[in-house]
Amino acid sequence: MAVLVVPVPVSILSGRREFGPVVVPDALRRLTVRLKRFTTLTPTFWTDPATTVSGELFISYDDGLTYVSLCGMTSQGGLSSGHDGSEGTETTFSYTVPDKPARRVKLCVRVTNGPLVSQLTMEAT
Repeated sequence: MAVLVVPVPVSILSGRREFGPVVVPDALRRLTVRLKRFTTLTPTFWTDPATTVSGELFISYDDGLTYVSLCGMTSQGGLSSGHDGSEGTETTFSYTVPDKPARRVKLCVRVTNGPLVSQLTMEAT
C-alpha cells in the first residue's frame, strides 16, 4: 500500500477544495479515499447530519496534462451505524484504475451546509 495523501486534517466551509495531483506508482491499481466520520471517539468530526460531502476522483494518463473523472460519492454527516449497530468510523470509496504509465490523480471535494471538519486519506494498493 502507498499512502498518496497522508491523513490530513480538513476544515472546509461550504464550497470546493482540491487535493493533489499526486503520482500513482506503476504497480498499484486500486485507489481508496477515506474520510473520518463522527463517532463517540471522534466527536468533533463531521458532526452535522445536514453537512453533505461529494467527492470526485480524477485521473490523468499523460502526466497531468488532461484529467478524466473516474468515480464519485456523496455522503451526509452525523452518526452512521452499520448493519450490526456499530458506529461507522469513516466514509470510503475505491476505484480500480487501468495499469498505464504516467498516472496522476486528484480529488475534488464539495461541501454543502458546512463546515466539514474531518481527516482525509488517499491510498493506492
